[in-house]
Amino acid sequence: MLTDTGKLYASLLERLSRAVPFNSGSIQVLEDDATRIVAFRGGLDPEIVMNLRFPMDPLYPNYRVVTTRKPVSFPDIRVEYPHFLTRQEEFGSGHIRSWLGVPMIVSGATIGMIALDRNVVDPFRADDIRIVQGFADHAAVAIQNSVIYRKLQEALAAKDRLLRELNHRVKNNLQLVSSFISIHSDLVRGEDSRAILEQLRLRIESIAAAHKRMYRQADPGAGVEMVPYLRDVSEDFWSSFMGPDSPVSLRMDLEDMTADMGTAVPLGLILNELLTNAMKYAFPGTTGGTISVGLHREGAGGVLQVEDTGIGIPADPSRPDGGFGMQLVRGLAEQLGGGAELDSRTGRTAWTIRFPGS
Repeated sequence: MLTDTGKLYASLLERLSRAVPFNSGSIQVLEDDATRIVAFRGGLDPEIVMNLRFPMDPLYPNYRVVTTRKPVSFPDIRVEYPHFLTRQEEFGSGHIRSWLGVPMIVSGATIGMIALDRNVVDPFRADDIRIVQGFADHAAVAIQNSVIYRKLQEALAAKDRLLRELNHRVKNNLQLVSSFISIHSDLVRGEDSRAILEQLRLRIESIAAAHKRMYRQADPGAGVEMVPYLRDVSEDFWSSFMGPDSPVSLRMDLEDMTADMGTAVPLGLILNELLTNAMKYAFPGTTGGTISVGLHREGAGGVLQVEDTGIGIPADPSRPDGGFGMQLVRGLAEQLGGGAELDSRTGRTAWTIRFPGS
């Protein structure tokens, strides 16, 4: 199956055959002191001819083309290279009579050549050589561009592998820290202390979830897919604090979008904090209700909304800025270059976090 580059080479030879008749022709690139056939047109078996290598040896006319950096034409190659007839099985050259080789030069460097032959003595004319030289110049640029493109793709693939491995290691390290916290919380006395440790563990898990999501994505450099990420954060929270018989339900309405790590991680921490606050304060006792999470585009950025149907947030004159959770949410929103708005009354508490595009 031909690659895009192979199709380009084949197209060049096909067009060249309409301008300059030949029985077989090839495009050859210079590699490790030899030329290798990367494209072929003619009556020979392509499976045999493709990738044939011709060493830089005076026994081959290719040597003269590459070393002189000039077109070389032989009316009858058997005159200059009699072994093409006497040793034709060794050289695979019994069909060749008239032969033409033209160097491919780009940026002052010879990168290969075009070779054409005819199976009768029918010398290539000066006009033929000029036409082939024009095609050779075009092919040289195409080959150089394909090499640059291939190296770029290889560099991008290496970068993706590095990013994937980095995300994998960060995720594993964060989950290890989370496990340590979970183990130590079992040794702590007092429900308040355990709750603080559990909140800390969930904050760490929300960061780990972003790295896990990046590791799993086909393109780890494309940004975090926010819908599955925020679902991961919500489900981790729900499994830690809400049992299957909980009177509180969770609703999610998330619009597809991606964000870089600098935006995704703060949003995950904000969501974790707001879910924690709703769980702790909105539904005292056995009161049931609903927590809703929304994510929607707004201009070049987006809006994260977390709303509950609880009792509202009572005013506390001693803490006008709210507790640590409120301060953390506002601080993270400002870190994003956005803002946090709170609307709270009996029966409804709604946080709206606006953030710019990343």
